[in-house]
Amino acid sequence: VVMALASAAAAARGDARSAARAAFGRRRMSEDERASAAEVRDRKRFELDVVMSVYDENPGTVLGHLETCCRAETCRAWVYSSFDSGVSVRSHSLESAQRQVHEIEDWLAVNTTFEKRGARVNNSWTGGESTAYVTHVHEHYDDLADKIAFVHGHVTSWHSDRLCDIIQRGLSKIDEVESRDDSTSSISKAPTVYVNMNRPYELRCISRTGVSGVFADEDLRVAVYGNWKKWTGEDPPERMTWECCAQFVTTRESLRARSSAFWKNLYDVMPSSSTEKVPWEYLWPTFVDEAGSSKRGSC
Repeated sequence: VVMALASAAAAARGDARSAARAAFGRRRMSEDERASAAEVRDRKRFELDVVMSVYDENPGTVLGHLETCCRAETCRAWVYSSFDSGVSVRSHSLESAQRQVHEIEDWLAVNTTFEKRGARVNNSWTGGESTAYVTHVHEHYDDLADKIAFVHGHVTSWHSDRLCDIIQRGLSKIDEVESRDDSTSSISKAPTVYVNMNRPYELRCISRTGVSGVFADEDLRVAVYGNWKKWTGEDPPERMTWECCAQFVTTRESLRARSSAFWKNLYDVMPSSSTEKVPWEYLWPTFVDEAGSSKRGSC
């Protein structure tokens, strides 16, 4: 009987210790959760990120203009110098005689009221703005503003109106879509949305079986559908549509509707894309809003 009582007492003490450890574990978990919640709460949420692929334009001119639509409290600018060094071979807004040498350091040296970050990227990988765009989404997948404008680093050009004007129009279109309950909008519904910010141009289309529109030909269709799985890690959609010229606004939810692995695949394939001739400019509507891109045209 004595032994039995001793055994029972020991078991009770063991249960008490186990209960105490469990209670401590619960308290510790609760503290961790509170710390995590505080970190999320303290992290500043931005309403707008402006992601710029810059060429040889004057940094003061472009960033000064951006002051009119990028408010310090709610907006960040991300500047990607699209060539390793020196004067670029192209510029949308300047005559060749006016082109200037501006490294990323020149852009970051300009005083702005809004938060500004920047990096140098190798634009020869894609031949256009897509090096900057893919790099940004891949590297900042967990730190995106509510809305993101992907733009070229010029105030105006032949294919678009003034930079802040097109950004504000694009944001208004997204707000319109998010506030509508009907199906009459020509822009796709959440969770993914892509708003073209360039001047209207003919819609182009490729599909598993056909093509339509300028620059959409059979060679392009075969190349895209033959390589889509390698580029993205996913199966190709039924149809892809696009316009000129890879300036658009979208939402954090749209970009994160694709997995981080999707954007990493694109990032990893970029160094070889200069030889593979990946038509990056044409694919952004599908990257960002596959369902909407497929519905916009027929081919």
